[in-house]
Amino acid sequence: MRAQSDFPSAALLDSGGGWFGDCGGGCLVFRKPQFSLFSTPEGAVLSRAGKNTKITGDPVREIEKITRDGYVAVGFFGYEYLKNTHDGRGLKARPKKEESGDILSFHFYPEKSVAQTETFSSEPAHGNIKNFSWNSPDRDAERRFTENVKKIKSRIENGDVYQVNISEQWNFSAPQNPYRLFLKLFDSQPVPFAVYMDFGRFQFLSGSMELFLRRNGKTVVSRPIKGTVRRGNNLQEDSEMARALAENDKEKAEILMITDLMRNDLSRVCIPSTVRTGDIFSVKKYETLFHMESEVKGDLKPEVSLEEIIKKTLPPGSVTGAPKTAALHIIEDLEPHARGPYCGTAGIFYPNGDFCLSVSIRCLRISGGEGVCWSGAGIVWDSDEQKEFEEIKLKLKALQNVVAGEKVFL
Repeated sequence: MRAQSDFPSAALLDSGGGWFGDCGGGCLVFRKPQFSLFSTPEGAVLSRAGKNTKITGDPVREIEKITRDGYVAVGFFGYEYLKNTHDGRGLKARPKKEESGDILSFHFYPEKSVAQTETFSSEPAHGNIKNFSWNSPDRDAERRFTENVKKIKSRIENGDVYQVNISEQWNFSAPQNPYRLFLKLFDSQPVPFAVYMDFGRFQFLSGSMELFLRRNGKTVVSRPIKGTVRRGNNLQEDSEMARALAENDKEKAEILMITDLMRNDLSRVCIPSTVRTGDIFSVKKYETLFHMESEVKGDLKPEVSLEEIIKKTLPPGSVTGAPKTAALHIIEDLEPHARGPYCGTAGIFYPNGDFCLSVSIRCLRISGGEGVCWSGAGIVWDSDEQKEFEEIKLKLKALQNVVAGEKVFL
């Protein structure tokens, strides 16, 4: 078995329409970072050649500065970065366990060293899931989740909020090699925004289908996702499931709310008259499920900084709720766990100012043989508690299939 250090420090895999946009699929592989930037309880730290330097200013400015000097940045902003954002200001957070590096972690690589479309192959991943009981779910998680759904529906009925995304956290024993697990997950469910990052103390894996923000010159685009149904057991049932999602009034209402939220968020950093929608109610097919997505795009205001873009749009609206600020407060009140990398954003920043960021869903954090993952659902007034719990389990089915070695419907 190869040492962990022999594997990439970061890899971005694209099944098509993801990291590479409309140019098709492929992969980017990164090996030896020259710098690393990560959060600590005392603030952000820049690490180079074993020497750590505390960052006195905003870490996003440091990312912008280093990339302009000819480096590519690969990393993530965790959900708890929201305390530094426009919508998270004034949030009185309850004490929750946040691991070092979970608020933000980035590697920096010389642009000329980036290896594109490097050959990769998956190898068997070993390790058993614990506390993932698919036929008899964790009763504490089920009870807590369904009670939270009822509380959210009460807040909706009171007019406090329209939609809230609520999540559960799951623990598992991790395989010896997280990179092999990452490749197996991609084989099981190819997605546009798969990402693997090794920060030494922990590894971050995400099999995301969702584009948070892509900047190409003056234009930014977002493709929020809402609505989830399982794949069928045969072609006819598969077609029926897709059609049922496309015609589901509840799911269409949800994605309209989030599309409007993203229009509002982009209007903070774009010229308002340029913010527009593209496709809405588009049903996308994946290995184990269908999702519905929309598109929002706009032209950035002149001289807008990366700091402004990040602080005025994070966290992604599709994994928080609407109105966003109210949803953030409800999530903080109800969830007993820190989300960490989950429901933040992960991706790549280029020296010319362009970037591509996914929504960090279907993600895992692995450290010292122990893993954590999360799954959530958007709750509206007519949500059914039990159906929503079934949905959050469905979203983790690709992980279940990899661990159990099951063959999924193609």
